Amino acid sequence: MPTQTETIITAGLRPELLGHLHPRVALSRTSLFVLLGVLVLAGLAFRVARIGAEGFSEDELNKLQAVEDYRAHGLTSANGEHPMLMKALLTLSLASAEEWNSLAPAASHPDSLRVSPEAALRFPSALFGALTCVLIYLVAAELFGAEVGLIAAALWALDPAAIGLNRIAKEDTFFLFFFLLANFFWIRSQTITEGPTGRSPEPYYWATGAALGAMIASKYMPFFVAVSVSYNYAFQGLPNRRWQIGRPRYLRIFVFAFIIFLLCN
Repeated sequence: MPTQTETIITAGLRPELLGHLHPRVALSRTSLFVLLGVLVLAGLAFRVARIGAEGFSEDELNKLQAVEDYRAHGLTSANGEHPMLMKALLTLSLASAEEWNSLAPAASHPDSLRVSPEAALRFPSALFGALTCVLIYLVAAELFGAEVGLIAAALWALDPAAIGLNRIAKEDTFFLFFFLLANFFWIRSQTITEGPTGRSPEPYYWATGAALGAMIASKYMPFFVAVSVSYNYAFQGLPNRRWQIGRPRYLRIFVFAFIIFLLCN
């Protein structure tokens, strides 16, 4: 006699589940903000502790020379192989450090309050690296719930490899920050579209474009846009889905990203 086999589904993603993913942890909004704030402060403390103790690497020295050239002669071709967004932040940090060092408290206590050029050059990377844990929480919470988001954020904030990377002036820190920001907006537009709220996801599409433009202006790696596009493409194979971008909206998103790229670069 023929036997009837039973199909066992071990896991599945359905659009109707997306509206119930965030948040799934029994925490008030205030408690969540406090936890994320503690992670940011702890991560920042590890990243800025004795951040100016080591001298400049060759790559950092090239950026410092480019910043000094910009401040002396305006925008030039110095260090033109690297995007401008990071160097603009480094310029702001170095100028702020010089202003601080000229004040009475720093002048009277140079050993403890004076900010060295090494620390000033690396501080933007440390700050953006510490804030990245918030974006990791937001992305992970949208996909897997708040518990996973908090664990992922804590791992990033306290991970020695991440801390070490964020303690040097590298474009990768800023690139990752805006990459995660873009994908949070992207996934948030999906959650709103598939959820029962009836809200328009249009603002999140524009925010995604802005973050993608800033991402490419942080490091010339535009092919990472394919990550977000592929996620949307894979989702199209699910039944009963409502999240569909379409070519006209894709075109508007990418044009807006290009405009932001030009403004940041």
